[in-house]
Amino acid sequence: MPRRILWTALLLFVALSAGCVTNTASVEVTGQPEPEPVSEPAAGERLAERLDEALHRLAEHGTVVAARVLDAETGDELYATANIDQPLKPASNMKIISTAIALHTFGPEHAFKTYLAAEGNDLYVIGTGDPATGDPAMAEARDETVTAFFDHWTRALKERGITTVTGDIVLDESAFEDFHTHSSWWPEDLLYYYGAPVSAINLNDNCLDITANATAPGKPVRITLVPAVSNVEIINRMTTDDGEEPHETTRIDKLSRLNTYVLSGELKKSITVSRPVQDAALFFGDALRTHLIANGIEVTGTVRKGAWPGETDIESDERLIATHESPLPEVLARTNKPSMNLFADALAKSAGMRLQEAQGRPYPGSWLSGRRAVEAWFEEAGIESIGLVMADGSGLSHNNRVTARMISDLLLVMHHHEHAAVFKASLTIGGVDGTLRRRLTEIPGRVRGKTGTITGASALSGYAMTDDGRELIFSIIHNRNPTSRQARALQDEAVRILVHGPDWTPPTE
Repeated sequence: MPRRILWTALLLFVALSAGCVTNTASVEVTGQPEPEPVSEPAAGERLAERLDEALHRLAEHGTVVAARVLDAETGDELYATANIDQPLKPASNMKIISTAIALHTFGPEHAFKTYLAAEGNDLYVIGTGDPATGDPAMAEARDETVTAFFDHWTRALKERGITTVTGDIVLDESAFEDFHTHSSWWPEDLLYYYGAPVSAINLNDNCLDITANATAPGKPVRITLVPAVSNVEIINRMTTDDGEEPHETTRIDKLSRLNTYVLSGELKKSITVSRPVQDAALFFGDALRTHLIANGIEVTGTVRKGAWPGETDIESDERLIATHESPLPEVLARTNKPSMNLFADALAKSAGMRLQEAQGRPYPGSWLSGRRAVEAWFEEAGIESIGLVMADGSGLSHNNRVTARMISDLLLVMHHHEHAAVFKASLTIGGVDGTLRRRLTEIPGRVRGKTGTITGASALSGYAMTDDGRELIFSIIHNRNPTSRQARALQDEAVRILVHGPDWTPPTE
């Protein structure tokens, strides 16, 4: 029998199985002849055997794995480990939840906005939680710099006849809670881009891009900052390589709890790194002030935080000068494909803020209200939330917990959602882009999913298209894995089995 026909028959058989894929119960039918012995294992058993062998290969190291596979159209369970209801660390699989709740809450036509307005002698920046303002990748896609929208704001000010700001630049970030980093995030994570603070006002992923260029041998390197700011301290101990050995490792480090960055080592050519800022809103204000001054608008005041005094809708307020917008579909794609923590956390807080507004409680968006929004939606959608611990929206916290049942059920809901196409378009594509670009390269485009990696946890969940055109949903979560590389290899092998069928074997080297 040709492989394609065999795999179709096998999956049809598996779709009839209930609960775990192995169902050995038998029913005696009076008067019917005994069935002829089957020479090969049942389809469900064969699929289970292949997946079990692949996924549990790290068991001797104490690794725990939970996995589940569904038929995307029918929702039939085709495979499940015994522990699909065990709460496990999801790592960045948490972003599946954050992006799904944001899309369900706001719809694909939504755009996050950041406003520039004037009141008296002051300029106000009013944030609503847009994580993508000045995002480098989105700016590059438009052939712009990260501060290109500042050029628009500068022109808008001059068109209003404002060439001098005698007051302050005031940042209103009250749309979100005052907690910008989660208390459960590891302190060392706060020194790298993926631990950047979360604010209602954001710029350049809330990171300072520091570029060091070599000069003359033995001389200090030349430093460039993007965006240009003045409220940071740069300690430059990095020199240009003089060609003599040995030389130090080149480093650019952020000091804990400070806007201080230290460059050290010897540099041959150039290096650029992104390091998080200490306060996102003040960073935005400093960058705006620096940009305005460099482009002919004098600013004599300082940068500070404060609440916008207007009581009416800002968009209908005559004091509004300019608006920056980030379309939700673009934000979703930036969240899931490269796995941007800041974006996911902002989406979770935004969904929480909207829920509170709908309940007549216009409180700032928070991680807590984001969790409540998810729980309310899960109940409405029939997704079991027992076992859900949503400390943050990104998965960076080691306190987060989900189950394989929960994630696979959510993917099933999103498959049938009215905005399914937008959601699936936001996911990374195996062998093509995002965090799956270098994985599953021999079957490009056949898998759309979300990866997840933190210390001791690795996950891969999403959608897979089989050789005969059937779409499957899968969720695989490894915890206590010795290395992420080992867990990813097993996840990829399991996905290949789903795509090609249980008869598939890895190619020999």
